[in-house]
Order: sequence, then structure tokens, then C-alpha cells
Amino acid sequence: MTPSYEKAVAKYYKTLRICPVPLVSWAQFRFNLQTKFAEIQAQWSEKEHLYTHLVEHQKVVLVTNPDLTIVYVSANIHELTGYKPSEVLGKTPKMFQGPMTLPHSRERIRKAIAAQRPVCETVLNYKKDGTVYACEIELYPKFTAKGVLSHYLALEKIAS
Repeated sequence: MTPSYEKAVAKYYKTLRICPVPLVSWAQFRFNLQTKFAEIQAQWSEKEHLYTHLVEHQKVVLVTNPDLTIVYVSANIHELTGYKPSEVLGKTPKMFQGPMTLPHSRERIRKAIAAQRPVCETVLNYKKDGTVYACEIELYPKFTAKGVLSHYLALEKIAS
């Protein structure tokens, strides 16, 4: 190496603002990283458990916005109702109701929605072909971190 190169490197390093980090900081960083990783793994396990539970119990997942417009539906909606997911998105759950849907069932669900509280109800719904079936619905309001209603989550299956 030439003396001019060494001088240039020394001058360059003097301009850098490098702060040495104590070894304790690395240990703390590693601990925080391990803790966060464990939290993520736990959340993943919970999601896997939820998915397994839904599949094993043959529940349809239906999500609406606060105006009750369907924004998501699981693919197994076709097995329950005869509708494809694309036929349901953008509509409201009222599309499954008909003349035999009992008014008191609708009223209990309506009151729970107005109060933004969970409800479980069995209602008579209609399939795409007009067949009536008893549908067990679990409806849960979902809120943002600030407590504002963001969605409703419905888990539906044939009532036993």
C-alpha cells in the first residue's frame, strides 16, 4: 500500500460517525429478536389451529364491511349454498333469506349488529336452487385498534 492511500483511508475513517456497540447490546438485540420470533410463531400456530378447526367443522367464513356488504367468503360457500364466491361478493347476507326465514331470528341478528356485539343464531336460509336449510351462524364484530368497527366475521355451517 502506498502512503497516500493510507492517508486517504485514515482521512475517510475520521469523517465517519461510527459508534462502537457494547456486547451487551447485541445480547439484548438477540433476546428481543428471539422473543418477537416466538410471538410470531405462537400467532402462526393460533391461525393454523383456527384454520384446522374451520375445515374440520366444515364452516364457511364470510366477512362483511360495517355496511354488511360481503367482502370475503371462503371457497366452501359453494358446498353450503350452491353459490360461487364471485356470485356472493358485493352482495349482503340477506341474499340467503326468504319467506321461511323467521322474523324473530332476523331481529335478534339485527339487534346484535346494532349493538356491535357477537351473536349465535340458527336461521332458515335458501340455497341458490331454492332449497331451504337450517344455517347455524356465529357473528362477531371486529374492531380496529382504536375501537372502531371495521368488519363482521360470520362462521356458518349446516345446523345439526
